[in-house]
Amino acid sequence: MLGAEGGALLREGEAQVRKNLTELAQAYQLDVPLDTPVEQLSVGVEQRVEILKALYRKARILILDEPTGVLTPQEASDLFRILRTLKADGVTIVLITHKLHEIMAITDRVSVIRQGKMVAHRETAKTNMPELAELMVGRKVRQEVDRTVQVAGKPLLQVRNLCVDDAAGVRRVKQISFEVAAGEIVGIAGVSGNGQSQLLQALAGIIPPTSGEIQLGDERISA
Repeated sequence: MLGAEGGALLREGEAQVRKNLTELAQAYQLDVPLDTPVEQLSVGVEQRVEILKALYRKARILILDEPTGVLTPQEASDLFRILRTLKADGVTIVLITHKLHEIMAITDRVSVIRQGKMVAHRETAKTNMPELAELMVGRKVRQEVDRTVQVAGKPLLQVRNLCVDDAAGVRRVKQISFEVAAGEIVGIAGVSGNGQSQLLQALAGIIPPTSGEIQLGDERISA
């Protein structure tokens, strides 16, 4: 923690800072490796580092803006566990999110903002997701979508054993195979930073694949 060392000789101050950080991390179950460079940490651990820094500075109000946007479900669950511990210790938490299940799971009160105006305040225990969704968009929201069964046509895009490296030579796409047929929508799910960008860039011809095959219609693109 730069600026917190104290004294002309930093060793004693650094030891005290480490002791304080370790005690805070243990008290709030913040599993943070103090000697690992931040650039080598996962996004979830990076968030814990930021929370730990704020607590070290004796912050009693935390503002979190879409904190689970790039977290895995397990990392999100760990974050909520930490937030509940902080709440029990009297820390005030402002959580900004559009994910209704998170609002219902973690908050005590919820305020809804729409088009720059605060349109509602509710106690979380006295509201529900359909009401919050309606307040957020200004109209009733259908919770279910009618889906008709579609018969897919012949494959238009075929990907076989595709590998793609990024600009630094790190392999981001590893032996991926799939196909997309005519009249079909295929979703690609994954937490940000897991190769989605490189996959789409390779499919679009922006970057060359390292190995594998991409076939678009009758045209085959090989690495």
